Parts: sequence; structure tokens; C-alpha cells
Amino acid sequence: MGDRTSVTLYFLACHKEKVDEILKRLDEEPESEDVGACDGEPLCVYQYSEINYGTLDCLKPLAAAGIAYDSCWEAGGNYGPGSDYCRFNKEGEGFIKSIDEDELSIPVQILLAMVDRPSALIQYIKARHEQNSVLPWTNQAEYGPTYVAMQLISR
Repeated sequence: MGDRTSVTLYFLACHKEKVDEILKRLDEEPESEDVGACDGEPLCVYQYSEINYGTLDCLKPLAAAGIAYDSCWEAGGNYGPGSDYCRFNKEGEGFIKSIDEDELSIPVQILLAMVDRPSALIQYIKARHEQNSVLPWTNQAEYGPTYVAMQLISR
């Protein structure tokens, strides 16, 4: 039925009731729950196992509801570990990003090819950092509803 792996879903604790409602509707309730914190924000941590290709069905509905999340999968037989991220900015724009763990490192050959061009090397490193950066959890409880409102307005 596909390559299965473990997945950890993180979201703001203030969204727990709404997330649980979405998960129940999709029959995707977690196997275990925990709490944590990041950027000073309390988070819920849901654990899953045997998830087909590490993809939870709830991610699109969570984003549509203005709920920021991190969904982190372990390596499977045909793919490596990585994470899907959903964040919102104060203007009501949504950002969904998927980053495979192997994209986080820069091959030494690329760095060595630019070692005699420091400005190019700095520019490349900054671009890679930007490519793999995710907005913080700060203000996501505020920005998510703005995203939902903007989606309704733009219909």
C-alpha cells in the first residue's frame, strides 16, 4: 500500500480543539499526544506511525483553517526525512514549504568552487538559508485568522 513511516505533527496549543475536530472528521487521530514549546509558544505534539509516504491528510484542511503546523516525517524505504511547514504573515498570506533533510546541507564541492569568490559564496549561503527558513511560531494564532479572512474576501 505504499512506503510507511512515522510522522510528528506540531501546532499551537490554542488550536487543539479545532485540530482535534479536523482530525476526527478525517479519521486521522494521533497515536500519542504530548506538549512542548518553540519560540516561547506552547505547542501540541501529535505522533503517528505507519503513515503512507509520511503525508498526513489533515495538512490542507489545517492550512485552510489558518492553523500553522510543522509535519515532520522519518525516512522511508524510498525517501529521506523531512518536514512540511505552514505559516502565515501579518498581511494574511499563507506559506507552505516542504524541506527534505538532505536539502539542509551544502555539498562541500559547491563551497570549494566559490572559495576564491567570497561575495558569491556569501550570496549563495544566504540564498540557501532563505530557501530553508520558516517563519517563527510567534503571532501565528493572530495571523492565521487574517489568512482565513483574506481567503474569504478574495473569493
